[in-house]
Amino acid sequence: MHHIHNHEGALAETQACNREFFRLLAGYLNACPTLVTRELIEELTDSCAVSEKEAFCAILSAAFGWEEEENEHDRRLFHEYLLPSVRALEPTSYLSDPYYQNVRIPDRRLGKWRLQEAHYAPYEGFVCGSLALTEQLAEIPPIGYFADGFSYPMVLENGVEWMAIKPNEIETMRAPIAGAHGRVLTYGLGLGYFAYMAARRPEVSSVTVIERDKDVITLFREEILPQLEVFEKIHVIEADAFAFADSPAARGFDYVFCDLWHDASDGLPLYIRMRKIEKTYKDPPYVYWVEDMILSRLRAMVYDGICNGTPSLTDEKEIYKILQDPYLRQLAPDLRAVQEG
Repeated sequence: MHHIHNHEGALAETQACNREFFRLLAGYLNACPTLVTRELIEELTDSCAVSEKEAFCAILSAAFGWEEEENEHDRRLFHEYLLPSVRALEPTSYLSDPYYQNVRIPDRRLGKWRLQEAHYAPYEGFVCGSLALTEQLAEIPPIGYFADGFSYPMVLENGVEWMAIKPNEIETMRAPIAGAHGRVLTYGLGLGYFAYMAARRPEVSSVTVIERDKDVITLFREEILPQLEVFEKIHVIEADAFAFADSPAARGFDYVFCDLWHDASDGLPLYIRMRKIEKTYKDPPYVYWVEDMILSRLRAMVYDGICNGTPSLTDEKEIYKILQDPYLRQLAPDLRAVQEG
């Protein structure tokens, strides 16, 4: 059986488009998320008779250097990636969230941590929601914006954002929260969003939170926990997540949620480490925050391995199966190490 080396075809083209689109989006979101302004939007909607979303995408397309009319590749990226990716968000759908309704975040410092309010500018772009994966394995990351801006609570670590209750956190935790039941165990405290929302469920009898940072626990217990009407259901234990997960104390829970990373960029090694521990348990299965985004990074690494001849494959159907989320989830706990380039 021959190795696959830089094989041509639809899969190779899609993987190349995925990487290019992620690279361009990362540059935009990290370097200039406020690139799109109300003035630019109104100029295009008034002069070109396009919708607000079309204007938003046209501004990004120009910033990316695309020429959709002359270049078929650019046209594909615009219509198959950018347009499906972008959506305008309604503030009311998030402001009605129980956490936003019931919790007030003070501006307070403790050690290296600081609680404060942060803001999205009008038309500022940000990731919001779960990754869409097509049958062809095209990856469409969700990008949202608010036409009039938006405020949200945040915790900083040494001046750098660590955790925030943004629309993205609300969207990506809907499914994990909806599945919570019985005795719930969660790794990572943050601002207590998951713990609070899970504890509000009648199906949940208790929520045990594992957090290793004493100051984060103190801020939560003093500033946030007293505001929660279900505070008696929430119990915080100061411990290292992996040491606790590998101990008898982690047994006997009905539902386990893991949220130990800032985002998918630092999550893959931690995800693999926890999946190794999870594999030693019969039940319950663990639920992982932004697992779809983490598996996206793993998918790219596995694809590179296939192209470089590890393993030896020529059957495209088999390759497609390997690159699907269910296979990658099974593969993760058996990986020895992960080094991302």
